[in-house]
Amino acid sequence: MQRFLQQIGILVVFLGALVGCSGIQASGQRLQLERDVLPEETDALISVAEGYWSQARDIKATAKGAAALEKALVNGSNFEVQWRLSRGYATIGEQIKKRGLKRKFLKRAVQFAEQALEAEPERPEGYACLAVARGLFATTMIAPGKAYQETIEEPAEHLADHFPDYESGLGFRILGGLYTKAPPWPAGVGDLEGAIELLEEANTDYPNVSLNAFFLAEAYLKDGQRKAAEGLLRAVLAAPKQGEWALIGARYRMLARQHLADLSTRGGANDH
Repeated sequence: MQRFLQQIGILVVFLGALVGCSGIQASGQRLQLERDVLPEETDALISVAEGYWSQARDIKATAKGAAALEKALVNGSNFEVQWRLSRGYATIGEQIKKRGLKRKFLKRAVQFAEQALEAEPERPEGYACLAVARGLFATTMIAPGKAYQETIEEPAEHLADHFPDYESGLGFRILGGLYTKAPPWPAGVGDLEGAIELLEEANTDYPNVSLNAFFLAEAYLKDGQRKAAEGLLRAVLAAPKQGEWALIGARYRMLARQHLADLSTRGGANDH
């Protein structure tokens, strides 16, 4: 129980900070009230968290879901709770601007993913959460070296090799994104040709998944394939705002518009 109270305390303070100093007490009271009416059973608490997850991916909704999952930990370690907590803390951490607080949430995301993977190494969720959380944590580092990049690569490779269909090619997206952005050997694991191969496979297998198109477009841009990138970016903007894309698409549509604006500024889309 003490561990739960410590964790929920972080969420209370954080939610208070979202509405400014004058709102800290009120936000804490709201979260306290919600905690008091939460169920006690682990399965029911997971259902509460999934309800928040299905409605929105903003910080407040995700933090409320995490609060339910933290309460579930009082009942003992549970794989289904651990990987969802990693997912939740990673989602919160990704959206936080303040570096110190961002690192705190992403570090917790990594820890919960590691626990989930240790508990159930035959399931894909732990590998997915660990690769994502470590990848996001890398964005808080000045220059993550090759050794750290490999800690992202390893679980992503396992996910792609053993669970290629998980989340419509998530392992391929993680690896493709990593190989696109990381510096090449010897400084890093970067491999633009390999990234394009992986992302083209994901986009071919799941042509209606806009994330696959977006990541492939970024790889094409880095490779100088402007016309191909432009087509994918326009497809991203035209994708129906439904299902998962309705919850997460806004950020990628914004980035797609930025990329298209850059292409226009640089004189249009001309493949090399």
